[in-house]
Amino acid sequence: MPDIDVITPVYGQPDLTIDCVRHLAAEGSDLHWLWVDNGSPDDDVHRIELATQKYGLPTTRIRFAENLGFVVATNAGLRESTAPYVLLLNNDTRVFPGTIARLRRVLDERPNAGIAGPVSSSGWQGWPNLVSKIREFALLNREGAFKGSDEEIAERLGSRFGDHVRPLDPTKGMLAFFCALIRREVIEKVGFLDERYGVGFGDDDDYCEAARRAGFTLYFAMGAYCWHKHRTTFRELYSEQEIQVRQSEAMVVLGEKWG
Repeated sequence: MPDIDVITPVYGQPDLTIDCVRHLAAEGSDLHWLWVDNGSPDDDVHRIELATQKYGLPTTRIRFAENLGFVVATNAGLRESTAPYVLLLNNDTRVFPGTIARLRRVLDERPNAGIAGPVSSSGWQGWPNLVSKIREFALLNREGAFKGSDEEIAERLGSRFGDHVRPLDPTKGMLAFFCALIRREVIEKVGFLDERYGVGFGDDDDYCEAARRAGFTLYFAMGAYCWHKHRTTFRELYSEQEIQVRQSEAMVVLGEKWG
């Protein structure tokens, strides 16, 4: 039985998804990919299935006839998952050598650790408190973006930080669920994502808060890196104005729930 179930909602986008699969398959044999097909076209499904066979990635496909959104799709994967660790991973991502192993060590070595996340190419996502630390090692340019190719960035972060972690401030901050490793005990205690967040805004903020209140600590693995083409599916489905409206609605739900 694999140690890590990887849950990825997919709506079309075969090129990005296949690239995600290729990088994921290179991470080792302890992974089982739970692909939640959120109403993708048949041709896209066929291409993705061929890629999983080509790269030898153990896969289970969960099929929806239509797109039900990120939260419902992720919960469908969580219901099928049995592994001791669950990696929530968007299809518009790439993980690099050592990324998942470092995230797992965060949870293995700290009994209080519930969720671990990597540094990302989308730098605002939950790690502004790390930017000053990363700047010390001259990994960013003057505009605040990483220098070099993604492979070089992953190697530099791994070399500079290794297994160094930073706990999130318990009063603020969250781990964005484009790439987040969750311990099974968290799911057993907290449950699944709150489907009031609909297509997928605010659900990760909500889950991080619930995990904190259940007694778990959230950590950044500073030597782990994940490339992310932010909001690819959302921008295919919605205008920027619609995205802002949905995000504002989610923040209302979040505020009403947690204060």
